[in-house]
Amino acid sequence: VHFNFYATESQECRLNIYYYRKCSWERLVSKEISKNLNGYVQVDNADESRRQKLRLSKFRFLPKANGVRMLVDLSSSSRSQSLRDTHAVLKDIQLKEPDVLGSSVFDHNDFYRNLGPYLIHLRSQSGELPPLFFVIADVYKAFDSVDQGKLLDVMRSVLEDEHVLNRSRLVCCGKRSRWVS
Repeated sequence: VHFNFYATESQECRLNIYYYRKCSWERLVSKEISKNLNGYVQVDNADESRRQKLRLSKFRFLPKANGVRMLVDLSSSSRSQSLRDTHAVLKDIQLKEPDVLGSSVFDHNDFYRNLGPYLIHLRSQSGELPPLFFVIADVYKAFDSVDQGKLLDVMRSVLEDEHVLNRSRLVCCGKRSRWVS
């Protein structure tokens, strides 16, 4: 079976296994890859040293009703040290200068942290909550549609050429306990 078919789950039914003939699956995936790579520029050999430092994430394709969806594995084992440092710098800026980010939210906790005070404010004005509407959007190729020049202009005002990250551990020993923070 493995020789002639590609086995995978589907976006709609994750518990079911679907079998695709290998020639059909390769046609579907190659069409999606060429569609996603359209507009990108190939990296030349001069950037080879940079590319070796930055490991690539693994990805796979998940079938959906009108094509396939590319899924990227961003587990900690596939991230490189340079991305962790960049993420740490951005999180540090988020903590030190929250006004720079405006009302941006990065996860569910940020959303609820901002929603609570807003709901209290609304309730204090009229005594009851007006109807609220929330929009969750999955924008196709959202990061590809961002104007890179404009993004760099915005980030130049936030980022500095050098950023110091302090990492430390506190080890305490006592008669009853030992702990590390």
